[in-house]
Amino acid sequence: MQRFGRRGSGVGDLERPGDVAWGVRGGSRVEAGGGAGAGMPDVPSGLPAPGELPALPDEVVTTTVDIAGHLPAKLAGMRAHATQVTIWEGDDGQRAYTLSDGVARPICTVEQFTLASGRVDPASVRTDLFAGVVG
Repeated sequence: MQRFGRRGSGVGDLERPGDVAWGVRGGSRVEAGGGAGAGMPDVPSGLPAPGELPALPDEVVTTTVDIAGHLPAKLAGMRAHATQVTIWEGDDGQRAYTLSDGVARPICTVEQFTLASGRVDPASVRTDLFAGVVG
């Protein structure tokens, strides 16, 4: 869970419940990534069955942040935990990781979040988790 402040008396002060966000994965991203894993012939772990990976309905995702420019740092961070996670990269740029359950999961170039208070405008998905944060 990520907490951040807005115009409070100090960093981390919350003025409204929307200031709490949970990291999530929307169903369409998970299914697209899981299907893409079939194109990685060298993935030694099992591929997920449709619906096997945890995901939330896309309509509860309130923020989608493009992290493509930070992917090398994300991969380095994951590799630093080699006893807990294994990383594979295909020749065409596809990436997957597996945990102790032996099921491959996609490594996405976006991170998704949902606000604890829910979506303010059902037609909008934010692209900046910290927009408006006073710092």
